[in-house]
Amino acid sequence: SSDFQRAAGGMHEKKTARLIQLCLIGGAALSQQNPDRRLLIDLYKLGHHLGVAFQLFDDLCDIAIQKDQAHELEINPFLFYPHLSLEQIQQSLEFIEKVVQQYSLFTIQYLINEYYLDKIKDILEKAGAKITIK
Repeated sequence: SSDFQRAAGGMHEKKTARLIQLCLIGGAALSQQNPDRRLLIDLYKLGHHLGVAFQLFDDLCDIAIQKDQAHELEINPFLFYPHLSLEQIQQSLEFIEKVVQQYSLFTIQYLINEYYLDKIKDILEKAGAKITIK
């Protein structure tokens, strides 16, 4: 829905996603003399999905720890679109997995699993949520 995209996608793209996109594309550009155009496009998309998934997980954790600041109550997409938020996370994780496998970005996969998904899982479990993250 366009309301969901406006609530979650727009803000989340302007925050973490842009920063991650810059890091991924900048790293590829600096490490290769003539980086492949397809690689740069995929890294751009990967940065988008990493950033949006990170922000949505962060929003979910805010709810789990009952962070009810007025600002959070106005912008957290899980409060208004829980199903669509979970769908977006699933789509992003699937895209991330595809690109990680396609380009053998196993360091990124390790960082996501060890420093990201495990920490989110711990926060949610401490809040009493029963969740399985691959």
